Amino acid sequence: MPNTAPSQQSLAQFETYRQAINKALADYLPGLPERVGGQDLPLVATQALELIQEFTLRPGKRVRGALAAIVYDDLTGQHLSENGLKLAIAMELLQSYLLIVDDVTDKSDTRRGEPTVHRLYEQLYDSKLSERDAEQLAFYTGMIAGHIANLVLVSADEKPEHITHAVECVHLNIVTTGFGQLDDIMQEIGREATEADIIRKYSLKTSHYTFINPLEAGMALAGVTDSVAYQQVTAFGLAAGIAFQAHDDYLGVFGGSETGKPNTDDIREGKLTLLVQHALQHASPVDAAKLQTFLGSHKVGEREMQAVREIFDRSGATMEIRTVSQRYADEALRAIDTVSVWSESFKAILSELVHYIVSRKS
Repeated sequence: MPNTAPSQQSLAQFETYRQAINKALADYLPGLPERVGGQDLPLVATQALELIQEFTLRPGKRVRGALAAIVYDDLTGQHLSENGLKLAIAMELLQSYLLIVDDVTDKSDTRRGEPTVHRLYEQLYDSKLSERDAEQLAFYTGMIAGHIANLVLVSADEKPEHITHAVECVHLNIVTTGFGQLDDIMQEIGREATEADIIRKYSLKTSHYTFINPLEAGMALAGVTDSVAYQQVTAFGLAAGIAFQAHDDYLGVFGGSETGKPNTDDIREGKLTLLVQHALQHASPVDAAKLQTFLGSHKVGEREMQAVREIFDRSGATMEIRTVSQRYADEALRAIDTVSVWSESFKAILSELVHYIVSRKS
């Protein structure tokens, strides 16, 4: 276990960076039209940039941006540096890209308590667009956000070799995240997977872009080249990401509206989570058959969700998901101390973050 215990000081530092990232985004995003195309843009392009701005500025925890900025500053002996904040902007735009595309894939209606981007396109055009048209517009809007993230990253005032290494880390991790998305889709289609299969999906889809990507990008931009350090970071990030996703799946069913997404979404989408997998394998035949009828049904409402929760409880799936989440959180906490390039103060921040991700309510 880490020697540094979570503290109010580490929480305060994380909050300081979160607020600074919010300001940096608010300063940067309104200038997107001039930065990427000047004034001669079609209306739909201007709308896309406005939607990227609105979506990205919605209230968020800024975990990925903060991790990238803090680790960069920790390694370079700075505080709220310009390069660190640029890196944070890039991470948050990548987050917007992945969420926008994920919402299209899942046909979600809301994100962070507001309409998803494809639903906003439907509103903009007063339902004159087909659902497919709105989804295509949103998909390319997300793609644009991802490429703008790269433009921000390469504008950092750092040594060219540091920027090149950071870009390489980012793209390798986003490719890995894409593999996880493909795995997720195939598991939803077949709904046949072992616990190990789902854990693998979590590590590909969540661990890399939530933890490994921002940490590696920050380290690379700061000039860290030690391959052992990156292996140590991967060990931490894999465990932390699995803990995060397992708890997120729990909140997706048992959480309230404060999660920013309806708690019917995972069931309506037929997602094969650890909760679902465990219940299908350990529930009574009657309960398992009943759960199968709910999965992928857009008619699932609160009454059906209550039945789903009861099935999860009776099958032991609820207890199992909490156990898995805590087990990987403990593994992540043990891994923190192995990373020799991190300071004790940064380790304290990560320790507090791990405790938070398995106890959060949203």
